[in-house]
Amino acid sequence: MHTETHRIESDDDITISLRERSATDPDTAVVFVHGATYAGRAAFDPVGAPEYSWLAWAADAGRAAFAVDIRGYGRSERPPAMDAGDESETPPSRASE
Repeated sequence: MHTETHRIESDDDITISLRERSATDPDTAVVFVHGATYAGRAAFDPVGAPEYSWLAWAADAGRAAFAVDIRGYGRSERPPAMDAGDESETPPSRASE
């Protein structure tokens, strides 16, 4: 099984973290996206608890599995707008970003 953490820079210079666990020759891929409470690694590939890893399960089933840390979560950078502190502002980012 291949395991790697990728760092991907977006168009607006925010670095996103993407955790990968893949079979040797994967035939399909799956992307796990976390909710509003835990980052991707914590939710889908927890440190010290491999028996709870959705990424390892998917890789063992022959897939390439990825867990993304959305902006401001886990090992991804926070966009500057998240530090503004004004609740009335527009969202700091959109899904398309």
